[in-house]
Amino acid sequence: MLKRADLKTGEYFPNARLRRFHDTYHNETAIVNIGITGKKYADKLMIGFTGGQNKADIQTGARMKAVFGDRYRQGNILMPTIKYQVKDLFTKGLNVNVNGNYNFGEEQTVDTVFIKYNWFGDYIKYNGEGGEKQRTLMKMRDHNGIVNANATYSLGERHSFMLNNTFTTFDRKQEDELVPESIAYQQPRKTQKNILGLGYKFDYNKKWSTSVFLKNYDLYTKYSRSYNPSGNAGDIAYQQFEDKTSTLGYGLASSYYLKQNLQVKASFEKSYRLPNSQELFGSPNDNIASNIDLKPESSYNYNLGASYQTNFNKVNALTFDINFMYRDARDFIRNTLFTNQVDSYSVNLGKMTNYGVDGEIRYSYRKRFTSGFNMTYQNLRNMTKYEPEQTIVSWFYKDRIPNIPYMFGNVDATVFFNDVFRQGNNLSVGYNLLYVHTYYLSWPSMGTKDGKLEIPVQYNHDLNLVYTMADGKYNIALECKNVLDNKLYDNFSLQKPSRAFYIKFRYFFTKSN
Repeated sequence: MLKRADLKTGEYFPNARLRRFHDTYHNETAIVNIGITGKKYADKLMIGFTGGQNKADIQTGARMKAVFGDRYRQGNILMPTIKYQVKDLFTKGLNVNVNGNYNFGEEQTVDTVFIKYNWFGDYIKYNGEGGEKQRTLMKMRDHNGIVNANATYSLGERHSFMLNNTFTTFDRKQEDELVPESIAYQQPRKTQKNILGLGYKFDYNKKWSTSVFLKNYDLYTKYSRSYNPSGNAGDIAYQQFEDKTSTLGYGLASSYYLKQNLQVKASFEKSYRLPNSQELFGSPNDNIASNIDLKPESSYNYNLGASYQTNFNKVNALTFDINFMYRDARDFIRNTLFTNQVDSYSVNLGKMTNYGVDGEIRYSYRKRFTSGFNMTYQNLRNMTKYEPEQTIVSWFYKDRIPNIPYMFGNVDATVFFNDVFRQGNNLSVGYNLLYVHTYYLSWPSMGTKDGKLEIPVQYNHDLNLVYTMADGKYNIALECKNVLDNKLYDNFSLQKPSRAFYIKFRYFFTKSN
């Protein structure tokens, strides 16, 4: 049995049940939209603004071996938005959608207490200046924006065309009043990504439909690297770089109804995943370190699936869905840990393959009851035979990729009651079970079985109750998450909250279709 008097600060107790003591969070947000609807030149044109603020205690690093008691972050969001939709623009069948936003907000990490905690809340305070992780008052202005424009055009009943463009921009400015002269914070951290897609869909008849598409991926990155110009200790300078990459992806998808209620589907895509700003430049607020050497991930993706619907006695309905997948990826982007167990960062894995299957069964009875079951299995394997600059076969060749669940699923059921207490008032009672199979936190080939780090099997039971009044104008929702108070984990075996209760109220000023 744990005795508090025998403990030292910084210790981690995986089998103890302890209350989080530095884990509060609050967020206030207001969203305002104004615009016009139902015009010839615009079915919807809305200009809006989202403003808010937040504050969150930071209690752990990437793993729970690091515990904080005073470190926190705070920030705000200042984001104008625009939404535009119009049908039959200039000609019948041409539909256009445009959405965009830009965030001018900032985030600050506050770590100024030179102290070390353990999970009981005991601490040792040190003399001098320092912090729990690293003394800082750093502010980050991650100015980021996104514009998505989509146009579709239908030519007759069989032919349709799609043009889509997504542009994102990121520009980080940093400062810290504790080290105002630091040139490290003055270095550029910018990215611009543009993904342009062109597609064509051919509907031969009501049974058979086929689509083909092309995508062009562009990535621009501006950053710097440090170096020592003189060779003297402490002499650091920075050199700026600009990288540009452009590559082409493509694919096709087809579906066919063998019978009126039996459909088969198949697809293929040569795809790319461009690294995001957090992966490239890190996020100190989230204990994520940077990796500017991260390369885009490329993959060949194959899918084959089928769906079947049936009913009996006119009141019972059943649907079945199954999908088989195969993925062959290069420079696979995955998350891993620093040796300090506090920060995580992203790295490229030379080659990865994944054979997988997922399926779902759903049953419904009238509008009174519905229930479903789904399961996913994915066999993600490291197929990098030789590590860079190595001539011997990798220790982890053909290992399952760690820190990623490979088998999981859930069961849900909901019962609906109409006209409860009075006409127009409805009640629904729901249950959900989430299952995640045991998976490894580190490479399976590391050490003996007893020495491997595992994330244990997880069962999460949730209950919810929703009562609507006046045909949905007033809503009250009650929810209990993790009813049985089981141990649940996120990536890197970070424990999730135990049993929790929630209540939500909603009110609709006007009815909407």
